[in-house]
Amino acid sequence: QIGCGNPQTPLLIITTKLPYYRNEHLVGNYRGKQGKLIYELSLNADSTYTFNQTRNDKRCPVPKIWNCGIWKISKGNVILISSSAPDNLLAGGYNFLDTIQTKVNTTKKLTLSKEVWQNKKQITLNRVPNE
Repeated sequence: QIGCGNPQTPLLIITTKLPYYRNEHLVGNYRGKQGKLIYELSLNADSTYTFNQTRNDKRCPVPKIWNCGIWKISKGNVILISSSAPDNLLAGGYNFLDTIQTKVNTTKKLTLSKEVWQNKKQITLNRVPNE
């Protein structure tokens, strides 16, 4: 029971172990690596994102493939919604991906599912410190 001017009104506080994030907590650049593949995700403050994959191979340079659209947070996941704008679809190297759910581990670490671009296992993306 807490007073606050009315001692007859009880106040009940329930806490859970589920993390709560707001958009501004997750805005930033994230990077992960799996073999020779490097993944980079930028979550922007205006709710847009860019996501790309490059291959780190000096003998065989491969062009970057990328995806962009709008992102939001839902139930501990960052939901990446792909853009289908004609300008993006016509741009070279653009891949149209279905909606992707990226699990929020912490505000500095995200987990990308293995279904993205035919990956064999999950990829951990770590936030890149501001330079």
